[in-house]
Amino acid sequence: LGLHPNQLEPLWSLSQPLTWALLPHVVQGGAYARWLEERLATTLIHLPMEPGDPIHMTLPGFLRLEDGPQVWEAHLRAAEAELPGTVGFNNHMGSRFTADAEAVRELLALVGPGRIVLDSRTGSDSALAAEAATAGFPVLERAVFLDHTRTQEFIDGQLAEALALAQETGQAVVIGHPYPETREALARFIAAQGDTIHL
Repeated sequence: LGLHPNQLEPLWSLSQPLTWALLPHVVQGGAYARWLEERLATTLIHLPMEPGDPIHMTLPGFLRLEDGPQVWEAHLRAAEAELPGTVGFNNHMGSRFTADAEAVRELLALVGPGRIVLDSRTGSDSALAAEAATAGFPVLERAVFLDHTRTQEFIDGQLAEALALAQETGQAVVIGHPYPETREALARFIAAQGDTIHL
């Protein structure tokens, strides 16, 4: 969240303990972070990292491999200052950055101890989760993307996939966007499954 106004309240009205990923250096990010911190919500920095195709780097503050640790640290410290109350980070894009294990290790050395690292797994060869685990961070990995196809039928299917995975393994980390279609699918899912699962 953070690019647009009025993204929080529709999802907050679901009354579920969602984790909120906030983009730094965008118009609504800081205000959203403060609003969520006041309500004791769990928030992450949605940290932009270099993707495979640089044409997609349309936001400020992307961590680019060529910039190196000094620039990465400046972006990270600025994001932490702008987004109070965050407990860690996950990567926004980053298929190129997270595939470079050495760069990931250098970035993690800049992250404070005990911070949660969520690997969004935007690329199949991401080293972020493995390197974070080796470095001793609490680590999670995305299992299902909800809404890269933005239709009710697709999102319902992704939620069903996540539920099956959670029933099999005990958990499933699911990432989605603040789209109306996603909110409506979540509301239906909660109504159908809310007594048997914990979000």
